[in-house]
Amino acid sequence: MPSAGPSFLSRRAVLAATSGGIAAIAGCTTDDGSGANGNENGNGIETETGTGTDPDPTEQHDREIQTEWIQAVPMEASNLSPYWVNDYASSLRVGLHLDGAYTLDENGDFYSLWVDDYENRGNDTYAFTLRDTLEWGGDYGAMTADDWVWFYHNVIDTDENWVGYLGRDDWRNVESVDAEDRHTFVVELEQSDPLFVKRPTMWGTSILPRALTEPYYQDWQDGDDGAGEALNTADEVLEFRYAGNLGPYEFERRDLEDRYVGTRNDDYYRRGTEPDADDWADAPYFDRYVIRVLPTQSTRLSELRSGGLTYTELPADQAQSFEDDDDITVVSTPTPFNRITVYNQRANGWEPLRNRRVRQALSMAIDKRTVVDHIFDGNAETAHTFQPTYSEFYDDSHVTPFGEGESYDPEQARSLLAEELSGEYGYDGDTLLGPEGTQVQLDLVYQTGETVYEDTGRYIADALDELGIAVDQRATPADVLFERYAEQEDDSGNTVFNAGDRDEYTSSDDWDLMWSISLNTFPYSPGSNAPVFTQDGSFNFFGYVPEDDLEGLFSDAMSADDLETQQDRFAEIFGILSRDQPFNFMLFDNRVHGYQREVVHTESVSPSWGYKNQTFWATEGLHD
Repeated sequence: MPSAGPSFLSRRAVLAATSGGIAAIAGCTTDDGSGANGNENGNGIETETGTGTDPDPTEQHDREIQTEWIQAVPMEASNLSPYWVNDYASSLRVGLHLDGAYTLDENGDFYSLWVDDYENRGNDTYAFTLRDTLEWGGDYGAMTADDWVWFYHNVIDTDENWVGYLGRDDWRNVESVDAEDRHTFVVELEQSDPLFVKRPTMWGTSILPRALTEPYYQDWQDGDDGAGEALNTADEVLEFRYAGNLGPYEFERRDLEDRYVGTRNDDYYRRGTEPDADDWADAPYFDRYVIRVLPTQSTRLSELRSGGLTYTELPADQAQSFEDDDDITVVSTPTPFNRITVYNQRANGWEPLRNRRVRQALSMAIDKRTVVDHIFDGNAETAHTFQPTYSEFYDDSHVTPFGEGESYDPEQARSLLAEELSGEYGYDGDTLLGPEGTQVQLDLVYQTGETVYEDTGRYIADALDELGIAVDQRATPADVLFERYAEQEDDSGNTVFNAGDRDEYTSSDDWDLMWSISLNTFPYSPGSNAPVFTQDGSFNFFGYVPEDDLEGLFSDAMSADDLETQQDRFAEIFGILSRDQPFNFMLFDNRVHGYQREVVHTESVSPSWGYKNQTFWATEGLHD
């Protein structure tokens, strides 16, 4: 479920994007700029575009194939195997070659990619039918139901995660997967889940051919513990020789820390197919797709202004200046990604953070309105729980706010700390002293790459200083942020985000507060958030131990057959989370896209912006 910043940033991301970070496991991200490949799904709400006159996407135009789409990202990809993708930079590259099973449209409904259609057979059984035109590369033949059945039984449903598949926990409610015919496979669930199709178990999921994977599986069966790593790092996997016609672009080259290049796939299966066959008539509409690695924000923005880029994501505090540029189109879209401050409740964090009243006090002292209005320049909405207000599963009557309006109260926060901290703590004037008689100091970590992160980090430090707490700020690249402060090693030596008991398993480096990462709240299927907030959840890297039976509540909510019961259970969950403050939920920031004026899109602007990005085209040649 790792959007640090980014869209898994694929379509499944837990993490969101901005300076590139985790995105796969729970749907998280740090920001990286999803661009035309992002697909952070939320419920449709009204959005706004920038100034200027865009070509009307509803009009018919002759769409000539353009030369290049050039996009900038701030970091190199960490992995290119679909089983190991855990950040936006990696998922963007994988998405050029593999579309995945299907995605969700602007209304949160099924949208066909590899899977042509599905059938709900009673909320505990779902049949998925693949298109009959899907071909692997090399000598691997057609993609069939057998590939998916083998994937489930030999990658997912094994005693040990030998491949290191990061999305394995998404399949925890699946009991079996069986082939019904050559192109149809049937998924049976352990318990009813009416929202299963909208959960990240299947949508956006990419797999490797059975014939490619099976020899490595046999090596593992024979005792080779390195077989999974050998598979994921094989040249055939890293260069997508197996991808065939399954994605819009073929692999051309990868120049580390510089650029990644894909060339138009002449055999692309999706070209001219339903739904929206007209939009896909000759997709994709660019001969080459170039991803440039430009770590510096100022360089990315300068390249966009000069015409050296087709697209890059714009920082929230720079959006207005680009809206005034006649050569740039700005599209601002809300997202379901909650940008948070995490409280470390594991043994290498400040122990009082295990007390929810202490967490409440810290959240109470940070004015979210200041962050939204003066740091993010209004390109965000304040948040008080792990669900956007436009979600049909959000109920304001259950939510306890902290840090906005009357709930922003530094004086009350000081009083609450004085009450809740043990006798080893106490105030000496305005300074909070700890057990050793020195000022309490907390370690705040956050990602580099955007001024809004750094400015908010400084603001958080200043706000806690008003409580008498000193703050040591540590800014680090997004991928390093998770590596040092979130990942743990389990008893088998695997890198995971929750290895077990919070008193025994910790990250390599100590920390107390983590600001800037952005996690997917899955407004269409909020049961997908269970791995974040249950004690044994696979993405509970921060050691939250709920006092309430959140695991039972999630189970009840996910299996409920009627919408009203689902809404009641999820509202209770999000009310508990708002009260417990395992995070300071902070805000939902908009994704601000900057395009060259010639770029035309064929979809409505929504939180799902970019779900059929390969239909984007241009009215004039770009980068000739």
